[in-house]
Amino acid sequence: LKPFWLKGPRKSARNAWQTCIARNSTCTAMSAEHLSEEEQIALALKLSLEESQTHLGEHPQLYQEFRLPRSEATLEQVARVGGPPCVEVDIYGVEGTRPAAGALLQINTLDQFHSPTFRKSAEEFMSPNSTCGLFTMAHSIIVPKLLTQAVEDAVSTASGYLRLTRNELETLVSAKGGLRDVDVVLPELREAMRWLHENREKWIAGHAADFPRTTERNAYLRAWVANYEISDWLCARVLPGSGVHFVRYNQWPEHADATHEESVRIAKEERQYGGCRVDGKEQVSYADGDVLFWVDSSEVEKGAAATEGTCHEVKRTRSKRCASHWRAFRHDALKHSALAPMFFPVDLNGHFVFCLACELQSEEDSSAYENSLVVFNTTSSRYLDWPSMTRTFDLAFLDSLDDGHPASSWTML
Repeated sequence: LKPFWLKGPRKSARNAWQTCIARNSTCTAMSAEHLSEEEQIALALKLSLEESQTHLGEHPQLYQEFRLPRSEATLEQVARVGGPPCVEVDIYGVEGTRPAAGALLQINTLDQFHSPTFRKSAEEFMSPNSTCGLFTMAHSIIVPKLLTQAVEDAVSTASGYLRLTRNELETLVSAKGGLRDVDVVLPELREAMRWLHENREKWIAGHAADFPRTTERNAYLRAWVANYEISDWLCARVLPGSGVHFVRYNQWPEHADATHEESVRIAKEERQYGGCRVDGKEQVSYADGDVLFWVDSSEVEKGAAATEGTCHEVKRTRSKRCASHWRAFRHDALKHSALAPMFFPVDLNGHFVFCLACELQSEEDSSAYENSLVVFNTTSSRYLDWPSMTRTFDLAFLDSLDDGHPASSWTML
């Protein structure tokens, strides 16, 4: 099931309804005229979820895998203020440089829509119907833990990238002790659900006038996970030794549609990144210096205890980086022989996934390794062709430039 819903203000109810019409014959354009926007979105989501249930198997495990060479991946068309649309500015910032060689590998793990497995917990915590954001939050804790257990002999290259064998990857995603094991994932998923519910209840308690009726309160509690909520979770929970770098779309152009805490947070954290709607329409245009996306990093200070019992007490730092700041951060880390960033939650502008950047053993030649962005996904759809995936690969393997020349600067992404 390819999800059509978009968290936050990104997509209108009308667009969601139109997608529902295209996917479900029980929907008609005529009936849409008699529903409010909220009712349209609710019904579209309900029908989509019902459709997904008809395809559910007895077990929640998913086993689809997809691979895309970086040379075949694409970036996004960007509208420019005062100029024609263009492809995203090359993130290396140097004319003639090429992306690093390598591939994107998507591994589907557990089906987030498998009601027999996850519905009880979702109802207990009044969680959103689409839980990809919550799974991504849970994966940010689970994957670093599992990786420590799965990798027997962590080998890093001169650029600091972790080397992972195929057997180690299979252990990581195994249905027995890995990401396909409900007993491994569900406890951390429930913790993410509990955390989200409690934080939203706190906001409601402090802004009671904005929620005069129970229906409004419940709608807020069940709203799709927002970017700022994932960032807050990472900053509060990221484990020592496992910096996590959240690749986020710039939401400032959608600020006018945001409500409640999301509106406050977008204004506070993303106004600086610019971008504006064209004539009040959904298309966004960017001027020089504006950014299409940014990286929200949460890391534990060096020397912090790595024991599980102290993970809630250690001091964490949060860094917001646009492209040029990320470049400087990566070059500084390389100078100090630091391990390259490995963990990347990614906002796909309609879905969330969690990624691991590593050098993965080749299937054809066990002695060879290639730059790989391993994408852990919780639906049966393929997302490797989405621009955010290409962008994240290029961020992860920023220093693997084919011509060996460093980038001079970045203007806009």
